[in-house]
Amino acid sequence: MEKLELNIQLFAASASINNARQSVDDDNNNEVQRITFSITRTSGTTHWDMNKTLTFTLKYYNDNGTQSTLTQSVNFSFPESVTTKSTYVDFTVPHKDDGTQTIDYEASIATGTSAGTLNPKKTSVVLEPIDRQTLRIRVNGEWKKAIPYVRVNGEWKKAKAYIRVNNEWKKGK
Repeated sequence: MEKLELNIQLFAASASINNARQSVDDDNNNEVQRITFSITRTSGTTHWDMNKTLTFTLKYYNDNGTQSTLTQSVNFSFPESVTTKSTYVDFTVPHKDDGTQTIDYEASIATGTSAGTLNPKKTSVVLEPIDRQTLRIRVNGEWKKAIPYVRVNGEWKKAKAYIRVNNEWKKGK
């Protein structure tokens, strides 16, 4: 009778995902969001040196209420020499006409180990609004915030500017 040895190594890991605003483009009403995926080995010694596909997905809402999806994939390895590893992708996220936006995002990787598929996600993350009511003027090719003045009876007075947003008049800042 042959002796068969079976070496089973259990591998446990925890994964997390976070977002952070990288930049804002006021002129085009969008921002760059960095989505960061982190994995930590919590037990076992199994690892993967070969690259696996880590897929990031970000969903955002359009003015008409529909949802749009952005996806990016990266190669990701988790060598035995590390216990924690992170990577990120950047997404350009358009805001709605009023400057608001809510996103859902997740990452997914099939580890090929006893840890299975890791799929951390976050939903209904409200982004900081992009100000759409600020009056701006272009000076030497650069957009600057403006304070409007009007001349009344030979005297300059600060004016109130109104801007139409979604068919509603709003006072400019």
